[in-house]
Formats: sequence, C-alpha cells, structure tokens
Amino acid sequence: MACPVGRLGTVQTRDERSIFGRLESEAPGSVTVRDAAGQSHTILRVDMKSITAATSSLMPVGLDQTMSSQDLADLIAYLKRLQQP
Repeated sequence: MACPVGRLGTVQTRDERSIFGRLESEAPGSVTVRDAAGQSHTILRVDMKSITAATSSLMPVGLDQTMSSQDLADLIAYLKRLQQP
C-alpha cells in the first residue's frame, strides 16, 4: 500500500474521481478515506486506479510565520492530542 493508515493521501478511481483525505482504514477489498469536510468515503479496491501518500502538509505554507510562539505551541499540542487513541 502506497499510503499507510493515518496518513494523508489521494485515491484515484477508475471512473476518474480523485479523493483526497486521511486514510482511515483498509480491508482486503476496500479502503476508507475521510476528506477535509469530514465525509467518509469507502472505495472498493476493484474501483481504484491508484493510491498515493501526500508529500506535503495541509497547513498553508508560511502559516507558522504568522503565529505567535504560544499559538504555534498550542496548535502542536492540539494536533498531538488528536493522534492519541
């Protein structure tokens, strides 16, 4: 699999759709991706053309330069909490 569970990636389907989001789960016959709107998409593997891991962050370039040190520390702490089970 070119995109591990929990990572951001893009699924290209055979009908030319492109679904970008966080890979939530994978099964022998399908993968589930949650997009930025929070919608979950389950795509059958037979309908997939490819899946690739994202090479960049969703955070806009330079956003950290507009934040105070405390705001950036708070953001990092929040994101770390999201990763905990």
